[in-house]
Amino acid sequence: LLYPELDLWKTAQPVLEDWLKQRRDPRTQLKALVAAWPDISEDLAMLPRLLHRAVRRADMDELAAQRARRVTVVRGPSLINTAGGVQRAVAAGALLIAGALWTGLAEPHWIGWLGVLAGLVLLVPRRGD
Repeated sequence: LLYPELDLWKTAQPVLEDWLKQRRDPRTQLKALVAAWPDISEDLAMLPRLLHRAVRRADMDELAAQRARRVTVVRGPSLINTAGGVQRAVAAGALLIAGALWTGLAEPHWIGWLGVLAGLVLLVPRRGD
């Protein structure tokens, strides 16, 4: 050891506390949001198309599954009455979990919130469900 009397925690604690305060400061978060806004706005502009494609693909997958089975589907209020409904429920759950994890563990947080929102949209029953 180079300096045994040195208490590394006591020395580093004020620096780490200041760093954490700055990192979690709402003004710092706002500055980061403003700095990232060009990328965020481009991503937000693509969301309606991506969401439309995802819903359309889920509809096509459900229709293909119904044709393949050639079984009369009993309609009810449940999301998982059909094979396509099961796929939608699994995708919704995966998006909800991934979004929640992203929001809690990674940055930028808005990506996680978008995942949660997409999962919730998939849970909304469509006409005919």
